[in-house]
Amino acid sequence: MPKVDSEKPVRNVRAGPQARADSAAVLEGESVLIDVAANDLAANASSLWGLVQDDMGILTEEGDTIWLDSGASISFVGGQVLYDAGTAFDYLGAGEIAEDSFTYSIRMANGRVSYATVTVTITGDNTPPDPVDDAFAVSESGTTILDVLANDTDDDADPLTVVSVTQPVEGSVSIDGLGNVVFDPGTTFAGLSVGQTATVEFEYTISDGSGGSDTATAVITVQGEGVFTPPIVSDSETTTLVNGQDVTLTLSGEGQTNDGDASITIEVGLGLVAQPIINIFYVIDISGSTQGTFAGTPVGDVNGDGRPNTVLDAEIASLLALTAEIQSLGFPPGNVTVTIVPFNNTADPTTVASAGGAFSTTTFSSGNIAGINSYLTGLDYGGTTNYEAALDSVLAELAVLDPTGTENNFVYFLSDGIPTVPSGTIAQRIAAYTDEVQDLIVNYGAQISGIGLDGSATPLDPQFLNALDNTGGAQFVNNTDALGAALLGSPIPSGSVTDLVLTVDGVVVAEIDETDLVSGPFGLSINTSVDELSPYLGDDSEVLVQITFDDGSVLDATITVDGVLPASYDI
Repeated sequence: MPKVDSEKPVRNVRAGPQARADSAAVLEGESVLIDVAANDLAANASSLWGLVQDDMGILTEEGDTIWLDSGASISFVGGQVLYDAGTAFDYLGAGEIAEDSFTYSIRMANGRVSYATVTVTITGDNTPPDPVDDAFAVSESGTTILDVLANDTDDDADPLTVVSVTQPVEGSVSIDGLGNVVFDPGTTFAGLSVGQTATVEFEYTISDGSGGSDTATAVITVQGEGVFTPPIVSDSETTTLVNGQDVTLTLSGEGQTNDGDASITIEVGLGLVAQPIINIFYVIDISGSTQGTFAGTPVGDVNGDGRPNTVLDAEIASLLALTAEIQSLGFPPGNVTVTIVPFNNTADPTTVASAGGAFSTTTFSSGNIAGINSYLTGLDYGGTTNYEAALDSVLAELAVLDPTGTENNFVYFLSDGIPTVPSGTIAQRIAAYTDEVQDLIVNYGAQISGIGLDGSATPLDPQFLNALDNTGGAQFVNNTDALGAALLGSPIPSGSVTDLVLTVDGVVVAEIDETDLVSGPFGLSINTSVDELSPYLGDDSEVLVQITFDDGSVLDATITVDGVLPASYDI
């Protein structure tokens, strides 16, 4: 496409009509149609000949366009010239002036060509600024100044300012007193960890101060920092089981999630079972008749008096075995006392035995095995037999151990013969200790087990032991292992969990149940995690655990896990 030198002077034609100079005015960026022939002396002119590029002149056809050196364009349109400023003068500020020109020619009837120059005055109009979309990366914490104007331009070189901003879906954007655009993430993005990002955007409008404005979009990528550490939350419920045991269910875990998972701990606290207080009495006959040979299985010289296999040896051996069995039951030692009541014609103390010593009623903790065994193996024989004195000693000790008569009391009464004190008929001798037996049963709820060990020289008469026994009849043994602790029963067992159900938002977590509970020093526990939680801000998930004990008691605990990821999180 040919170009016109807008500085070309008018060619003078001396003979006949000629083209005359023209002028026009237009705003920058606009166009104007110029009837250049309207003022020409063209009586003899046959047509508008062309637009001139150089001294030779060039014809153009209807609709052709020529670009001027200024950047504007001219073209023939219906016999007139269309001048289009285009963007050539966008640099002009509002009201600023620039001039452009081009030359045209007309052909005379005689064939001569005449030239004239058209001068166009261009008046500057304000050109709106050109904002360009931006992208920024910022930290999840602290405010950031966003230089949104850095890539924005204005053809008029007007100074640009940000006049308004819209708000992103999360975080906030403001214009500070210096005109800076400031992004504040607030706490919305605090749940992000290193490597996690969220993306938000907003629109901003800029102004050139001359009435021009435009809008662009800024995209912000918020980058996570550090490792997200959720707070720990917990819930507990406590009850008392039928066995009197206090139990507690505690559910604790992460109260927030940024990935849909949360670690939890289920703890079942098992309090101490209130075991019964037990008072056991070993009432042991050490009268002279116990030096006789034991008719049952030989036991050796248990008390080391140089006389093996005596009835006293058998009594001591039987009680040593009973002590071991009581220990094996598992009662707390602090809950069980063992009181040894040696007796002959007196008790507490006894009369002097053959070795010259007397023995007093002595109470031990059941855990003091060494003390009990040492006391028993130190016993010696001598004197007569007085059941009443023995039972009175038991009552005296119970008044101290169980003043309210509410504890569990057991009496093992060992003897090889008949009471010789007081003397009299069988009925009279039994009547002598009947009151003591009734006192023990009525006021202390005692279970009294009569135990007979037969000496070869003194055949047993069962009437005397049966008269004091309230366990179904006296027991006559010929084996020192025959005594049993069945009267005492067993310790009350701890409660056990028979069912555990874990749910997340009402959905059962099938892979976790009571079989996953692990025993510890204070009870049972499970350390695990749950998933498929909602990780987004404003959402939460309910984690519930329910346990059932063997007595039917039910406990449940619930925690809520809040999502912390922004909605703009980049998945």
